[in-house]
Amino acid sequence: LFVSFMLRAISVFIKDGVLYAQEDSDHCFVDTVACKAVMVFFHYCVMSNYFWLFIEGLYLFTLLVETFFPERRYFYWYTIVGWGTPTICVTVWAVLRLHFHDTGCWDTNENTALWWVIKGPVVASIMINFVLFIGIIVILVQKLQSPDIGGNESSIYLSCAQKCFSEPTQAVQHSCRMSELSTITLRLAHSTLLLIPL
Repeated sequence: LFVSFMLRAISVFIKDGVLYAQEDSDHCFVDTVACKAVMVFFHYCVMSNYFWLFIEGLYLFTLLVETFFPERRYFYWYTIVGWGTPTICVTVWAVLRLHFHDTGCWDTNENTALWWVIKGPVVASIMINFVLFIGIIVILVQKLQSPDIGGNESSIYLSCAQKCFSEPTQAVQHSCRMSELSTITLRLAHSTLLLIPL
């Protein structure tokens, strides 16, 4: 994901450097192979960035759903989807653009049908990512409300408080249990706050 963000930023700088190298020229009429290659690279980097965001959401969802998560097995498929799908889509777009709408530097999109070859998979990945986000939130809420985590915690706090006041000598034993609960609660809060922005 971070590599895709870096590539996206680099591709923006390269694209701007090529398209706007001369301030007085109209970039729409630049018609070189290098300019078109830069636009293909730019679209590939942007698309792969969206797909790696999708992969990250899918990874988090799978991590929450599956008990035993074989990371090696999925990593291969994640790599194929993250880098391979944009390669296929951008290659198809470039071939179609070359044969049906080879004008300028390919930075304008008058033919919307060709543009959907790139835009369609990106929109689909955003929509699926939103569904995964909702699923992740539902799973986290269910886990926080489960009797093993949230339900027993208040009763344990109550019993610890009662023991501390009724039997002060055993309060030290119960304070260890309270610190374990505080650690669990902090860990759950930390993981929830970490996952929500992603």
